[in-house]
Amino acid sequence: MTLEALTFQNSFGSHPNLTYLNLSNAGFGGVIPHQLGNLSKLHYLDIGSSYYYDPISINVEDLEWISGFPFLEYLDMTNVNLSKASNWLQVMNKLHSLSSCELLAIDPLPHVNFSSLLILDLSENYFISSSFDWFVDLSSLTTLNLISSNIHDQIPSHLRNMSSLRFLDLSNNYFASPIPDWLFHMTSLEHLDLRSNVFQGKLPNDIGNLSFITDLDLSDNALEGDILRYLGNLCALQVSKFSHRRQGKSLVNLIGNKLSGSFPDTSGECKCLKDLDLGENWLSGISSLRYLNIRENFFKGILSEKHHANLTSLEELDASSNLQLTVRVSSNWTPPFQLKRLYMGSCFVGPQFPAWLQTQKNLYDLNLSYAGISGVIPTWFWTRSYQTVDLSHNQIIIPTWFWTRSYQTVDLSDNQIIGSIPSLYSTYMHLASNNFTGSLPHISSGVTELDLSNNLFRGSLSPMLCQGRTNKEEKRLQSLDVSGNLLSGELPN
Repeated sequence: MTLEALTFQNSFGSHPNLTYLNLSNAGFGGVIPHQLGNLSKLHYLDIGSSYYYDPISINVEDLEWISGFPFLEYLDMTNVNLSKASNWLQVMNKLHSLSSCELLAIDPLPHVNFSSLLILDLSENYFISSSFDWFVDLSSLTTLNLISSNIHDQIPSHLRNMSSLRFLDLSNNYFASPIPDWLFHMTSLEHLDLRSNVFQGKLPNDIGNLSFITDLDLSDNALEGDILRYLGNLCALQVSKFSHRRQGKSLVNLIGNKLSGSFPDTSGECKCLKDLDLGENWLSGISSLRYLNIRENFFKGILSEKHHANLTSLEELDASSNLQLTVRVSSNWTPPFQLKRLYMGSCFVGPQFPAWLQTQKNLYDLNLSYAGISGVIPTWFWTRSYQTVDLSHNQIIIPTWFWTRSYQTVDLSDNQIIGSIPSLYSTYMHLASNNFTGSLPHISSGVTELDLSNNLFRGSLSPMLCQGRTNKEEKRLQSLDVSGNLLSGELPN
């Protein structure tokens, strides 16, 4: 149905007191009737469409009718064709109550006075000129969206007057200049997106002034310089990206530029920093780095020996939950570091157990769950003293003498391990979802938590629970799960 067919008299003329009207994505097409302007009490009007290439297009021939909305606060005409409405900006200038405006517009005019405008969305336009002198009077704006608007050359200098601006998106344009210093003096900014442009040159030293920034994306540009020494100043930073891709997740992503430099001590001061992505840059000088956490990101590709070459002081590495990350090193590789903790769960490390771990004499916490490891775990591994070992959700084989060893926490669940278990000595033992058979094992007095669920154990529960009573051995068992087995007999009292 066309909007002309919605005759004003029959449809809206009988509702002169309307304050809210939303016709967005309703399938209307054609020319917006000028009689709509008679709804003079409207505060909210949405006649936009979320479909950029909508076969049923909406257009206007003139926008003078918008002047009839003295109380209008919100206007959305996204993807409405305004190419014939040469007076759009002059008309908008009369809406002194307007606080949010979303338009698919044409090239701007030289001057406006939107004294109350807070939100302006002009994304996905095709501006012919890069002159934005009319920005000079938009001092009250808190949100400005100019994504994919065919803007060239430099960032409009009048943006520096928007002292209240918190959200600025200039992504997917053609800015081909250095990022101006003044942009990083807009200290109210919380979201800054400059991705997918042609910004070049060194990052301004003043980037550290953005102390309230929570979302920073400079990805897919040609920036140079040492970003890392400013991370400590960006203490509120939650999402920072210098990469090719956007994943909608809180992360620091430095991919796809020409950044270089060293990790400073101040990088640890970013308490809200969620994730750090350093790929495809020229970073060096990280020999002093002791702790590296890149868990729960979207890294993909191969992590090889060269990625670790400079990490001579590394003691803890957490790369967990990067589902598309593969570790591929030679069988005789000797790392330059000595780890104490290694967490690589949900990364592909297999199929062989990593031989380089034999060089890690100080390792006491290890998580290689969901790592694609299969086969026999080498003897040297089990002769070490560990606090925590998690090899769950693999397909490993355990030697029979393993059960005589004692660790603080061991998780071997979901490995399809076969055979019987004579005794258990580790404090926290998780052996669920394997193929263990025979009677339930003897457990030492130090076992606190034991999960033997979903196996093939047979027989009675009594021998395991009642053992040691004759010599008054005190049991510390607090949690026991033997569900999903083939047990029988009476429950012990």
